[in-house]
Amino acid sequence: MERLGFDRSMDKLTGMLDIGEMITDAHTQIAAAMRHCEKYSEIKHSWDIWHGGKNIHKKILEASKQSLQGSTTLGKCIEESFLVCRKGMQWQ
Repeated sequence: MERLGFDRSMDKLTGMLDIGEMITDAHTQIAAAMRHCEKYSEIKHSWDIWHGGKNIHKKILEASKQSLQGSTTLGKCIEESFLVCRKGMQWQ
């Protein structure tokens, strides 16, 4: 469903606007579409920084459970750093 909604929205938007970059969450079907579909070949695809911080925190948390007996401090600090960067970004 998310891919279908993405395709419909992109079809409508590209008919009205010249899109240079699309920022989305890390949905695998959308990422695959942006990489492999010819109609999106000229559009740069980036992931939302909030999702990036969340995913990094999840990976660090899993690694810490294996090696540091559950310490989550480093992962939480990195996730919060991503959020601070996101809050500092303002549309000009």
